[in-house]
Amino acid sequence: MMPTSLKQRYPFQLATTSFIHPADYSVNVRRLAPLVDEIELLFLERDHLPPVSEIRELKDIADTLDITYNIHLPMDISLADPSPSIRSRSKDAIFKALELVATLHASTHTLHVTFQELDNHPDTVRAWQECAIESLAQLLEGTPMRAKRLSVETLDFPPMWLAPIIMQLDLPVCVDVGHVIRFGFDLEETLNLFAGRIAIFHLHGVTGTQDHRALNHLAPEFRDRVATVLEDFCGSVSLEVFSYQDLIDSLNCFSDMMASD
Repeated sequence: MMPTSLKQRYPFQLATTSFIHPADYSVNVRRLAPLVDEIELLFLERDHLPPVSEIRELKDIADTLDITYNIHLPMDISLADPSPSIRSRSKDAIFKALELVATLHASTHTLHVTFQELDNHPDTVRAWQECAIESLAQLLEGTPMRAKRLSVETLDFPPMWLAPIIMQLDLPVCVDVGHVIRFGFDLEETLNLFAGRIAIFHLHGVTGTQDHRALNHLAPEFRDRVATVLEDFCGSVSLEVFSYQDLIDSLNCFSDMMASD
């Protein structure tokens, strides 16, 4: 089945990932540009960033094919680690990535603040939050990028744990709907908690403990709720899947989801 092009159909930027085809970033962007408004450039490891020459090519492609970008910053970092040296290396890695992609003028730069502690005692969570706030504050002080261009993603811990970090630093949020559902958190509560601060949604299907499936694997009640939220949304919505078939299924499902709302 041919994919459904949803380019320029909605008031928000509809995106998908740069890992749809088994090829480099530039090839993926060229092939996907006719289908969506934006590409989520996945930079998953600090030591495997694309060369400057490819960033230049991505800038040229964006100008030619009417495509924008959002950036998923490296995940193999730990900005809230108890160790100051690990936090420092993590900040350096994010600085490097932000500097590399500055010319792409991404809509948002999504960041993981991982929780890797051995317990979830309130004192442990509070210490983790304080480390995260310190690192993020230093990160924002050290880059010309405005805070509004950075978004902190909901992960495998209660979204409410992010709230003190988000509120103190006045940061936007990336609500990963699949993560919220997979890890058993309340979607409505999450949407209310971060109302007015959501810069980007990550959408993908969930089956048991397996996520990042095609969107048709997201339960209808969650698809309906997201469709309602998107009526008044003007940020980015990324179909966070990683194969061509899953993208086709997700585009068709998304089109039906928005039409039936």
